[in-house]
Amino acid sequence: TCEGTAAAAITVLPLAELDETAIKNVITANGDEQNSFLYIESIEKYPSNQVMLLDRWGVEVFKKDNYLNDWDARKNGEFLPPGQYVCVVKINDTGKILTRTVSIIKR
Repeated sequence: TCEGTAAAAITVLPLAELDETAIKNVITANGDEQNSFLYIESIEKYPSNQVMLLDRWGVEVFKKDNYLNDWDARKNGEFLPPGQYVCVVKINDTGKILTRTVSIIKR
């Protein structure tokens, strides 16, 4: 019979801080599976979130609560037109708001 004890120190790290660069700035809206989703690094660590995309006139073209990197730049089944959009990410737990220009391209 073996008996014994072991001890280990465990360090709990805080959640990574999100900044504007977490929002990837290109979506290729062509259905080829490469860069085909609006991707926000580590968004899954902040499940209480809201993500919006605004066109150049400030019109909301996409909005989703609890976003999980699963939107492929389609609205009503059609890809959004190529161009510059503003992505707004709100982290509900902290109130932090991030914005970044995102380009939708088709090639």
